[in-house]
Amino acid sequence: MLAYLLENTTLSLRPGDTLGQQEKIGIPFKKDNPKFSKVIVNIIDQLKSDRTLPNISRKWFKVDVTQSLK
Repeated sequence: MLAYLLENTTLSLRPGDTLGQQEKIGIPFKKDNPKFSKVIVNIIDQLKSDRTLPNISRKWFKVDVTQSLK
Protein backbone atom coordinates (compact mmCIF):
# COMPACT_ATOMS: atom_id res chain seq x y z
CA MET A 1 0.00 0.00 0.00
CA LEU A 2 2.83 2.40 0.80
CA ALA A 3 4.29 1.99 -2.68
CA TYR A 4 0.92 2.89 -4.20
CA LEU A 5 0.53 5.94 -1.94
CA LEU A 6 4.05 7.13 -2.72
CA GLU A 7 3.05 7.43 -6.37
CA ASN A 8 -0.57 8.55 -5.99
CA THR A 9 -0.86 10.94 -3.06
CA THR A 10 0.47 14.25 -1.84
CA LEU A 11 0.94 12.90 1.69
CA SER A 12 4.39 13.36 3.16
CA LEU A 13 5.56 9.74 2.89
CA ARG A 14 8.93 8.12 2.31
CA PRO A 15 9.94 4.55 1.42
CA GLY A 16 10.19 2.56 4.63
CA ASP A 17 7.41 4.45 6.41
CA THR A 18 4.87 2.34 8.29
CA LEU A 19 1.17 2.75 7.65
CA GLY A 20 -1.05 1.16 10.28
CA GLN A 21 -1.12 -2.56 10.90
CA GLN A 22 -1.57 -5.65 8.80
CA GLU A 23 -5.25 -6.59 8.59
CA LYS A 24 -6.90 -9.78 7.50
CA ILE A 25 -9.90 -9.58 5.22
CA GLY A 26 -12.72 -11.99 4.53
CA ILE A 27 -15.41 -12.83 2.03
CA PRO A 28 -18.81 -13.12 3.74
CA PHE A 29 -21.20 -15.85 2.66
CA LYS A 30 -23.81 -18.11 4.25
CA LYS A 31 -22.48 -20.86 6.53
CA ASP A 32 -24.82 -23.44 5.03
CA ASN A 33 -23.04 -23.41 1.66
CA PRO A 34 -19.83 -25.48 2.06
CA LYS A 35 -19.55 -26.00 -1.71
CA PHE A 36 -19.24 -22.25 -2.25
CA SER A 37 -16.63 -21.99 0.50
CA LYS A 38 -14.60 -24.77 -1.08
CA VAL A 39 -14.77 -23.12 -4.52
CA ILE A 40 -13.57 -19.77 -3.12
CA VAL A 41 -10.67 -21.39 -1.24
CA ASN A 42 -9.68 -23.40 -4.33
CA ILE A 43 -9.76 -20.33 -6.58
CA ILE A 44 -7.62 -18.27 -4.19
CA ASP A 45 -5.17 -21.16 -3.80
CA GLN A 46 -4.90 -21.48 -7.59
CA LEU A 47 -4.37 -17.72 -8.00
CA LYS A 48 -1.56 -17.92 -5.45
CA SER A 49 0.07 -21.03 -6.92
CA ASP A 50 0.10 -19.80 -10.52
CA ARG A 51 1.41 -16.38 -9.34
CA THR A 52 -1.65 -14.49 -10.66
CA LEU A 53 -2.55 -13.02 -7.26
CA PRO A 54 0.94 -11.66 -6.49
CA ASN A 55 1.19 -10.29 -10.05
CA ILE A 56 -2.10 -8.42 -9.64
CA SER A 57 -0.84 -7.09 -6.32
CA ARG A 58 2.39 -5.81 -7.88
CA LYS A 59 0.48 -4.21 -10.75
CA TRP A 60 -1.75 -2.15 -8.47
CA PHE A 61 0.37 -1.67 -5.31
CA LYS A 62 3.92 -2.07 -6.70
CA VAL A 63 4.57 -4.71 -4.00
CA ASP A 64 3.24 -8.18 -3.21
CA VAL A 65 0.65 -7.46 -0.52
CA THR A 66 -0.28 -11.15 -0.41
CA GLN A 67 2.82 -11.85 1.72
CA SER A 68 3.00 -11.25 5.45
CA LEU A 69 4.82 -8.20 6.70
CA LYS A 70 8.34 -8.92 7.98
